Amino acid sequence: MRPEARQRLDEQYQRMVGQAKQRSAANWRHAVQVGLELGMGEPLGLYHRTEITPPVRLRRGRFVRWLYAYPDGLVEVDPGVPPRPVRWDEVTGVVDHWTPDVSESESSWSYKGFLLTAGDDRTVTIRADYQNALDPYGPGGGFFAALVPAEVAADFPLVRPIADLITEQAVARVVARQVEAVRAGRVVRRGDVRVTPAGIVGPKDAGATPWAEIERVELRPGRVDVRLTNGKSRRYVNYLDGSGYSVLCQLLVGLGAQASYEARG
Repeated sequence: MRPEARQRLDEQYQRMVGQAKQRSAANWRHAVQVGLELGMGEPLGLYHRTEITPPVRLRRGRFVRWLYAYPDGLVEVDPGVPPRPVRWDEVTGVVDHWTPDVSESESSWSYKGFLLTAGDDRTVTIRADYQNALDPYGPGGGFFAALVPAEVAADFPLVRPIADLITEQAVARVVARQVEAVRAGRVVRRGDVRVTPAGIVGPKDAGATPWAEIERVELRPGRVDVRLTNGKSRRYVNYLDGSGYSVLCQLLVGLGAQASYEARG
């Protein structure tokens, strides 16, 4: 893309972001106020989704939940109740959340978002359908980028989704602690798969598959394929819980293993 074209695109994008901020001006001001009161810093983004409480046919059972993102964490905001902060440093666990489809087969999972565990054992659900209130393109931004030429798409400005922030902040911190734990001699478990200082242990393994014998590890929701240096492989499948395997992949990479994750249910 030519520099002048990129400049025009950026200028148009910034105008549209400004318009999006105007549409959410009240929530932006509230996010600034909440950030000051809780010491969370300046807001990085505003996200929202419609929550439905039983009975679903009643309009009063619907409300908009807002999620304010800050450098120091997230804050959930519901009408009529105090804001609920979750600081990044207080997150003790995080998993990418998948639920089984009706068939419950190994290849049948639906992505739901992230589950964060705070220090007080509170579980915070960050649903995948949170919409970015500051995204001028709305949910179709990625679709628009896919329609333009590749050289334009590479420079196509998009407001980052909440999943990126969670990955950079919460997941990175949790994985770093898990790496330290394994190197210190402890075991990290994901479903029936255990990661130990000696290697990877499956649910029916008598012992660990040594790191030196592992060529690479391929992961999907609910499935781990360990490819060995001798050409053989071992597959571990969890038909009940497909969550957390993206985070497990990052742990393996942090330990120096060749690992890849395919987000395909």
